[in-house]
Amino acid sequence: MKVGIMGDIILDILLRLNTFPKEDSEVKLLSEKFSIGGSAFNTASEMICTQSEPLLISSFGYDKEGIMIASQLSPLKLNQKYIRQIDTNTGKIYILLTSEGKRTMLSSRSKKPLPEMGDIYDDFLNEIQWLHISGYLLTEKREYEITLEVVKKAKQLHIPVSIDPGTNTVIHNFREILDVLPYTDYFLPNREEYNLMKTHREFEEYLHTLQTSIIIKDGMYGATILTDDNFIGVKAKIIPDCTNTVGAGDAFNAGFISGMLELTNNKKLINACELGNDFAYKRLTN
Repeated sequence: MKVGIMGDIILDILLRLNTFPKEDSEVKLLSEKFSIGGSAFNTASEMICTQSEPLLISSFGYDKEGIMIASQLSPLKLNQKYIRQIDTNTGKIYILLTSEGKRTMLSSRSKKPLPEMGDIYDDFLNEIQWLHISGYLLTEKREYEITLEVVKKAKQLHIPVSIDPGTNTVIHNFREILDVLPYTDYFLPNREEYNLMKTHREFEEYLHTLQTSIIIKDGMYGATILTDDNFIGVKAKIIPDCTNTVGAGDAFNAGFISGMLELTNNKKLINACELGNDFAYKRLTN
């Protein structure tokens, strides 16, 4: 089984601090780490160890950040058939992380995190059995239009579609999420994102005619499945103290999708959430 994943590849710059700086102050930098990141890339990389092959469609630039990403991509056992290095800036995020696990992120997104619309997307869709979307794509007009066209084609081809919305997208691009939801089979917000969505009357109305399975990621508590107004809780393993939760939700996505594709029993949805919890646990404890 091949899982198509749409979203950006960015450079994560993890800065560990004792405490967040105040205005006109200085704090000690304990460590810094440069690594490939982005919700879509994280989900793809977590899926490498499963029976489902991730195919990431994304692009990044030729700038110094892009050169760093290219060097780190090269040795990975990730099918890079649909990853393009193009004339654009490479996205990056500075993640300020304290010893208490609190974090603040400063982002600079790519102007073109996806390749131009064309035959590449038809080839991509013809090769996959599942499509997963990073919600960050809905924050920019170009990527929103490409994503909407691709999910519509996926629906016509009967390819299951899942979307992880992302908090920033929920806050600033609620309408774009609503546009994509009718073509979505599995909606994967975290609890904060779900609660923000519910503040909109249109989403409440959508829930009454629910055709999308909603999987709410509840962090240390596991996950909650919402189908036909029923809530089913799926508990996670007890997680020891953790100061870096970056990528845990993306790891859940990978486990959940691989479970949905690989499991065949009558409790597949619950068991897929259990597998998602296991992937998130491993991300947090490694």
